[in-house]
Amino acid sequence: MDHLWWLERECLAFAAVQLRDLERYMGIVGVEVRMPLGEPWRVGKRPYGWSALSTAAACLKGFYLHQSSLGINGELGKKLDKSRLPSRVDRRRSFLGHV
Repeated sequence: MDHLWWLERECLAFAAVQLRDLERYMGIVGVEVRMPLGEPWRVGKRPYGWSALSTAAACLKGFYLHQSSLGINGELGKKLDKSRLPSRVDRRRSFLGHV
């Protein structure tokens, strides 16, 4: 529900959402991303924990892939099929691979 409320506040329809919007949303809820995030969201609440971030990324990806299969925003579906949404766990895993 949090993501749907955020879409409403950002005046974004399902057909207009881009991969960058999803990355920005994930940054707002707790992922460390290098981009401007816009206005604060979830004021007074803590960022999501590792498990919640991974779950949120998987749910968002599944939701938008399903929307794409219904013919809504096929371009986003193609991009999501080839990429992953950022999560804190992924960032730490890539750091460990680098070390």
